[in-house]
Amino acid sequence: MLHVLGSIIAYGIAVLVLALMAKRKNRDPWAWGFIGAFFCLPTLVILAFMSYLCPKCKNPISDDEWRQKECPRCSGTRPGKKDSECKEFLECPSCKTMIPPGEPKCPRCGWS
Repeated sequence: MLHVLGSIIAYGIAVLVLALMAKRKNRDPWAWGFIGAFFCLPTLVILAFMSYLCPKCKNPISDDEWRQKECPRCSGTRPGKKDSECKEFLECPSCKTMIPPGEPKCPRCGWS
């Protein structure tokens, strides 16, 4: 009985670690914790190799961009472009999706 209880506690800690890893990479901790409850080791390996997501536009960013805290898609100026060409993404007030510059409507919900 004590062995089973110890296994359940260790498994719960592993699921909590997976959820915290997912949150750190701007992924859904509840979903990854749930998936990790059924497939603990494969989920850990997949999550360890997944890229970070930009907190603003939710697009994948590299490790270097994560360390610099700069997303090339939504941070504004990009190297090699003139300031007049660089426009920031807009956030849709309805669904919180990032609207690319020059788009008249939100690609997700159609808000204009």
